[in-house]
Amino acid sequence: MQQHALTGRYDQPTEDQRHRLLMDYYRKINAAHLPDGVGKMKQFACWFTHGVGNGSELRRIVHAAHTPSEVLESVERFLRIGSAAVAALLGSPEMRTRPWSLK
Repeated sequence: MQQHALTGRYDQPTEDQRHRLLMDYYRKINAAHLPDGVGKMKQFACWFTHGVGNGSELRRIVHAAHTPSEVLESVERFLRIGSAAVAALLGSPEMRTRPWSLK
């Protein structure tokens, strides 16, 4: 935002920058214990994941979660393992039927 305010343009963020932005936002929501925290996380996932590698799988993971903590854990795992590896794991029928989590 600062770059755009100064120059009228902005560079596309790297995938790593996008991941850090997502996780910072989700950690703040989780720490705030907002009553609509999951809804805010799901809404942000829809905006954020366009253009992110395997973004549709990340959206599916976020939308399958029921609590802010579950969203945070699932997304952290997704980003740590890598979107391609998670997509391969989720290709199995048993992984599609249960929410993705660290457990």
